[in-house]
Amino acid sequence: MLGYVCAKGYEGLIYVLAGLVIGMSQAVETIAFELRAVGRMYGASALGYSLHVQVATLSRVGTFIGLPILGYAVDAKQGPAPILCSAIVAYSTFSTLVLISLFSHGYVQKASEWFFQRSSMGKGLAYEDLPIANSVSSGKDEEMPPCARSITATGACSFVFITCGIYVTLVLSSLFTESRAMILQLTPAITAAGTMFSVVFFDPRVSLAIDRSRQPGRVVATIYLSRVIGSVTLLVVCVIILFILELLNRG
Repeated sequence: MLGYVCAKGYEGLIYVLAGLVIGMSQAVETIAFELRAVGRMYGASALGYSLHVQVATLSRVGTFIGLPILGYAVDAKQGPAPILCSAIVAYSTFSTLVLISLFSHGYVQKASEWFFQRSSMGKGLAYEDLPIANSVSSGKDEEMPPCARSITATGACSFVFITCGIYVTLVLSSLFTESRAMILQLTPAITAAGTMFSVVFFDPRVSLAIDRSRQPGRVVATIYLSRVIGSVTLLVVCVIILFILELLNRG
């Protein structure tokens, strides 16, 4: 991948930057799950959920910036290499940022509490109106929630479905350029299927676990882990595909 970037110069660097922006965007959306746990700690789960949706929606601006750049690679008929390189950068960035958040969960929680308090006051609530946050545990040094396995499995699967839909159609479009318009139209269908899977199987488990658990921070840590598993899986797949394509080109 490094050789490709060096060979393409500034153009290759643009694809790397696109992957960085997309990866950071997806990481912010995942890290913002902490707002749900903070909302639970303050006795305002609905507000925490609302703030998470708000941050997640705003974070998608990064995806909207990066995707047109990858679309240019398809139109320029440069093959799947720049798209796969960008995907590798995106998944690497995502995994790194989420792992950092996982191992420094206390700082993430404090930042989320600060954001939650400021957002609450901005919505007409005084700081004194918020319940005491110590009514439940932050989740530090406590056991994992009993539903950790199901959250990990569904979280990883939903992340794979939602994010790979973008790159799968772009890679196929770069391989079958004559039908690229039709193939790209499949992107909403794939991402919608992933979203439906998340809405039906993942989100209800997460919401119920956070609301019922005395350690909502642990539930969020499980979410982080599930997303990292999905991201690393896709990262390995992209590296293998890129390696195979390079071998075929040399042959």
